[in-house]
Amino acid sequence: MAGYDTQVKIGTTEKSKENVVTVLGVVDGDTVDVSFSDGRENTVRLVGVDTPESYGDVNPEEWEGISSEEHLKKWGKKAKDYTTSQLLHREVQLKFDDIAGKVGYYGRLLAYIIIDNTNYNLKLVERGYARAYTEADCELLEELRTAETQAREARRGVWSGLENENQTADNVYISYVHEDAAGNDHNNLNGEYVEITNGSPSSVDMSHWTLSDTADHVYTFPDGFSLSSGAKVTVYTGSGTNTTTELYWGHGTAVWNNGEDTAFLGDDQDHLIDKVSWEG
Repeated sequence: MAGYDTQVKIGTTEKSKENVVTVLGVVDGDTVDVSFSDGRENTVRLVGVDTPESYGDVNPEEWEGISSEEHLKKWGKKAKDYTTSQLLHREVQLKFDDIAGKVGYYGRLLAYIIIDNTNYNLKLVERGYARAYTEADCELLEELRTAETQAREARRGVWSGLENENQTADNVYISYVHEDAAGNDHNNLNGEYVEITNGSPSSVDMSHWTLSDTADHVYTFPDGFSLSSGAKVTVYTGSGTNTTTELYWGHGTAVWNNGEDTAFLGDDQDHLIDKVSWEG
């Protein structure tokens, strides 16, 4: 995300043979199964971070300012899906933390995952899929806390569920951006989409509101479109039939940059209602 660097900050960037693994499976957004080059298999819990559970119970007390268990469960699944898309069947490097130790309470390895010279643990927090795990110390705790603060302030990812005082004008806000479609983005235009939520107690007329990016691609909401209280609308990049919950930009190419971009939501008077930024 803007203003923070996920590049490796611990240990060497050179891959040491014993710590290069292949991700065999994704248990949760913050837990993966891996295989070492000698055939050994283990489970890795990403050190210093915590994503919502994708199954079972979630605890809103761990997520200050978020009271909805349903919201946390949704983002637990999104975090797992994201980790699957980023890590499954990929070769990554494990970096261990001298403070946290190498093995956790349940016999799982505790590690930072390094992929493409980027600390994936930090990236999860920065993109709003995880919080800094403050219940235990680690070498990068302050960096993780800073990344969480930035994600909270931007209401990015799971933090889109913060209570109303942290939401924007009229409580209409960008609740999720899926900028990285499966496969080639240009061949899967509806794999790109933006979710917008109305958290206000009444319907909001969004006629002629706009959704845009940093390259001045602009989508204009259709005349007469209204978003009901508590409802969500998904704006897809490609073509389709508009409904009350799905709108289609009709753009011929991918819009949202996977590496770095900002989604801007504006009203019909060109007032900025919300924005969400990210870096790859």
